[in-house]
Amino acid sequence: MPALKIVPHPGRRPSELHHLQPNGDSVCACGGLKIRGGGPLGVRHAADASGAEALERYVDLALPIVTALGGRPILGADIEQTYVGPDDAAWDRTAVLWFPTRQAFVDMLESPDHRTASRHRKAALANWRQFHLDGRAFTN
Repeated sequence: MPALKIVPHPGRRPSELHHLQPNGDSVCACGGLKIRGGGPLGVRHAADASGAEALERYVDLALPIVTALGGRPILGADIEQTYVGPDDAAWDRTAVLWFPTRQAFVDMLESPDHRTASRHRKAALANWRQFHLDGRAFTN
């Protein structure tokens, strides 16, 4: 398989993407999201939006990109509490997206439309974590 050239988002170090080398296996991106409160967000055309509203804009723009690449949402839910872990790492929402291949996930990241949509995600979130899960567990 030829090596993939990954073009990171502006400000992202290429070393952050080295682990995304494609293979034929499906993958799920699982995220923990901490949503910003209301007020100015510093993003053009979104300065009057709350973090939740900016996240809704991101989802509205990004989900068609995911589905066009063969992916689908598995789960989006509020997090009620942290059962195990430090209290200072409180998360508001979780989201799980399934991609048919790791290449599809990388293609989403490299999509100009996703880069445009990402400004709303950046405005929406005070903090976030993303984990990649073996997608084969979600294929049925």
